[in-house]
Amino acid sequence: MNEVNSISKTYNNNELQQETEARSSVAILDIRLKKKFQAQYDAIGDLLVDLTNIGVFFLVLMIAAHYLSRK
Repeated sequence: MNEVNSISKTYNNNELQQETEARSSVAILDIRLKKKFQAQYDAIGDLLVDLTNIGVFFLVLMIAAHYLSRK
């Protein structure tokens, strides 16, 4: 009976260790993917800011042209 308990404990420990390793592997992969895609998200954000700045510039230009054409 003692031997069965020992085998059971060893099996449970191995199973727990494998589960822990799998979770840490998934966590490492998740961090790597986040780092990889973060650069793309930053680039898209920068592009949106640039497009907004261009839009505001043309809006101010159109308002100025409108007021200058009225005089």
